[in-house]
Amino acid sequence: NSINSIALDLTNQLIFLNNTIYSAILDVSVSIDFNSGNILGNISLTYQQNDFLTELYKQTMFSQLLNWSGSAYNYTLMEDRIDVWEFINNYKNESIQVLLRYNNLIDNLTVSAQNTISQFLPNTGVEYRLWSEELQDYISDWETLPENRSVNFGFYAEEIPDIPSFDNTSITIVLIILIFIGIISLTTYFVYKYNKRVQKLKVANARQHTIDKDLIKGVSRSYSSRMKKIK
Repeated sequence: NSINSIALDLTNQLIFLNNTIYSAILDVSVSIDFNSGNILGNISLTYQQNDFLTELYKQTMFSQLLNWSGSAYNYTLMEDRIDVWEFINNYKNESIQVLLRYNNLIDNLTVSAQNTISQFLPNTGVEYRLWSEELQDYISDWETLPENRSVNFGFYAEEIPDIPSFDNTSITIVLIILIFIGIISLTTYFVYKYNKRVQKLKVANARQHTIDKDLIKGVSRSYSSRMKKIK
């Protein structure tokens, strides 16, 4: 019974090596000798990588602080100790950093605008706090993760237009374009005014020329009439 208990205990042990979990294969070989009333034996175990537990260990934040004992052949133990939360960022153009604290250890993840991140975490005892990348300040205090396994923050403001940000180079280019358009507009305006004035002068000169011709014709006719009367 003692040997069976030892063998069972060993097969339930896990080996952690380079972020990889190894568990024993259930092919325990036992060699027993009886000598002077004592039982002498050798127990041989073969360990192999446990893909399920390894993947769960890598995907779970604060996994190094959790108790993994007894989970080699009973995965439901870890399913009871680990759960998945959704972090939903409803902001239109702002990324939010989520700080997570467990047993005085702090880690973080960044949720971009209009995005959702699913994260494996210890089932209980985790707190979170929000940090605004745009404001460079905290926008919440430490709070315990909600029981509904969803952390929803931010808002989507359809009526608020996107305001493009301009650097100095962009502003300079825009000013140059505006000045150039202004110069062209002023030049066009003065050319138009000049041409209009010239046109008025031409019309006035033409009218004056017509009046002068009419006067000359009138004088000439009057002179001819007088000469005929004298004759």
